Amino acid sequence: MPSVFARNLRLALWLRFPTSPYFSGIGEYFYTDSVKRNGGIVECVLDVKDVPDRLAKAVVADYERGLTAEIMKYPWQSETCIGEWHYARSLYEKPGPYGGYLDPRDIVHWLIDT
Repeated sequence: MPSVFARNLRLALWLRFPTSPYFSGIGEYFYTDSVKRNGGIVECVLDVKDVPDRLAKAVVADYERGLTAEIMKYPWQSETCIGEWHYARSLYEKPGPYGGYLDPRDIVHWLIDT
């Protein structure tokens, strides 16, 4: 299990604009620092949306609220929630057995597809 997980706007911008003086080196620093702190072993994960093909082996692709159409060659992740990204009483109070939240059956199917 990685000891560090990075997911931030600066990293995403560096991946999109690697020659920018403002964002270059963020990913390199992140991995290099992990190797230094962990006895020569990379113990970190860079989680990035819209990963360019040239970086697919270097980061974990993030498909937020989505799935891939095929088996992926490299690690990836997806995340979703059962309603909104935060608790909303109004969602809970909607009519039906689960209010505005997903039916547990739908959640199980989504997990199986993932």
